[in-house]
This record gives sequence, C-alpha cells and structure tokens, in this order.
Amino acid sequence: MEWFPPASFFYSNRCKMNLSNFQNETLLSRLDEVIEENGNNEPPRDYLGASAVGDVCSRRQWYKLQGHQEKFKARTLRLFQDGHDTEAKILSWLHRVPEFEVYDHNDGEQYGFSDLGGRYKGHYDGIIRGIPEAPKTWHILEVKTTAEKHFRAVERLIEKHGEKAALEAWRPEYYAQAMTYCWYEKLTRHITIISTPGGRDLLTIRTNSNHIFAKSLRDKAQRILEATQPPVRISDRSDWYQCKMCSFNKMCHEGEK
Repeated sequence: MEWFPPASFFYSNRCKMNLSNFQNETLLSRLDEVIEENGNNEPPRDYLGASAVGDVCSRRQWYKLQGHQEKFKARTLRLFQDGHDTEAKILSWLHRVPEFEVYDHNDGEQYGFSDLGGRYKGHYDGIIRGIPEAPKTWHILEVKTTAEKHFRAVERLIEKHGEKAALEAWRPEYYAQAMTYCWYEKLTRHITIISTPGGRDLLTIRTNSNHIFAKSLRDKAQRILEATQPPVRISDRSDWYQCKMCSFNKMCHEGEK
C-alpha cells in the first residue's frame, strides 16, 4: 500500500516549501546548511574560558572577546554534538558504579569557577572519588571524545611519557584546563576519560596538579582580558599551519573586518 502524507502536512508546510530553493542541492547539503545555520548562531562569549586559556594563540582569544565569532562547518558541529552525547553517556555509566562518588551538577548547574569579575571562568564535567587507582582522593573529572587515530596516539604517548605526563604531551590546552580546575577547587588530582565516539573505546589519564602553572594561566587570562590592542601573532605567515585554518586568518593577517 502506497503511503501519502496526511493533509495536515501539506497545510502546515506549504508556505515553507519553495522548490526553487532545492535546485542543485542534495539532502545532505541541505542538512549541512541547517546545521551550520543553527550551530553558528550562539551569542559571543564575553569571558575567557578555562578551555581556551591554554590556546597557543592569545590573539585568537582576544578577537573572540571583542565579539567576533568563529564559524564552524557542519562536520565540526556534528563532532561537537557527538562529544556532548558521549560525555553524557559516560557520566551515566559512572553513576551506576556503587563505589564511585560522582558529582556533576550542583542544583542543576555544572561545577565550575568564576574569577576576574566573572570574565575568566570555566565548568568541568564533575568531581569523582572512589576510583581503584586512588580510592580516597578526590579528582577533577573531564571526559574527552576523539577520533580513533588520536585515541591510538594517546595510547602511544602514555607508553612513551608515562600516564602523568601524557595529557600535556597530547593536548597542552587540555592540560591547562585541567590544572586550572584543580587550582580553583584546591584539589591535587585530575582524571581525564578519553573516548572514541559513542564510548566504544575508553582509556584514562590521571594527572597531578600544578598550581604554579595554573596561577600563571590566570595571569595570562588577565593580560588578554585587559589588552586594548591585539596580542602578537604566533606567526607573520598566514599559511602557517596554526594560522591557515583559523576563522580569524584574514582579520589577523590582512586587516579584514
């Protein structure tokens, strides 16, 4: 039996359907357009986050604080959403382990910190105690999702550098974020659960706190927030590998608004 949409479908959608708009498009290209339209309409942040303070390019963070927004392709936005979904899944698994004390929300809000008049802040995934590696020690908890090839690279870094140094060797910005959270919570340990998409493969990295480094990051945040001119570029070459994919490449190197 052939299926037909109900009459209400045509009534409610006929004003939205302009077939001329669909010429030279495919289902997936149209889907990407809508993902980008919705995913890039977040209001600009008026603060510097702990997830960004470890960025090698202070200039990029300064631009964002001036109200300029990064634009992401649909695939990147889907990766972000995949990370959020995987994080929620892993946190739900952790809550099921009776030995673990896991706190990921305080009265409905994520745990975090706020400093420098609310212009430097961050939120972490949770706090955990009872893990077999150190059952009496509270750890800041973060969940990171990454592609399979990067997951295997982390495994090699743990082998090469040891677990305690692997996070900094893998992603310095994640290390900066971890140390910042430890400092503000006055904790001495951080644990990162690293996952492939969907939680198929998991590994952990435990890291010791470094409060001196965290304090230096706070000083760096203050310098960026108080700067009246863009900080120095990390390279004068627009095709430098860290510059060429940046949303602010033309603004930074060519003076475009």
